[in-house]
Amino acid sequence: MADWLYDEMQVAAGNIRQKHLDRLRALGCANAALAKVGRDYPTFGAMRVQRRSGGLYEPCEAGNPALILPVCYPSHHAGLVSPAITLWHMLDLIAFRADNPANWLWRTGHGWALGAEALENWQGQPVLVVATPLDWLRAGGDAVCVLDWQDDSPAWPLLRCIPKIVASDDLLARKLAQAIARNTPRPRITVEALRHAA
Repeated sequence: MADWLYDEMQVAAGNIRQKHLDRLRALGCANAALAKVGRDYPTFGAMRVQRRSGGLYEPCEAGNPALILPVCYPSHHAGLVSPAITLWHMLDLIAFRADNPANWLWRTGHGWALGAEALENWQGQPVLVVATPLDWLRAGGDAVCVLDWQDDSPAWPLLRCIPKIVASDDLLARKLAQAIARNTPRPRITVEALRHAA
């Protein structure tokens, strides 16, 4: 984990004010969902950002206000005398505007999904996939939001192994089906001369 990424997320979390929570509630994020995200995951934040090339952003006092979500993966540790603990390792940060949640920016470009642990540690249940980081907040973090839709995204081999995916809307369902089909591995076919038994 990059310490600077963690430090930057802490600054963003410290910027959250009542007006941010009120705006999220007005956009359909129930108190229980926000509390669950705050309890189960590293918290979300807010800061002003400036777009960079390649879909990235950087903090900028003169930039646009954005919500910030950490893209994390967990490591679980069983204690000898205490309950098990989960440590979250930050891979990236995502910035998006509440009024335009379908357009997000990455801090490092390494985050491929919010809630990826549901795919990596799949327990046999259907997986809810949502379209935007805001939808992920609305779901209280109990969903997957694919951030990286490139053909080489780690999402596709994992999603291919899930027998039932529940999409949050029809457009997302079609988009997922197309991306998974496009990224299905095809067998390598070669030609060899047929050998006859002697």
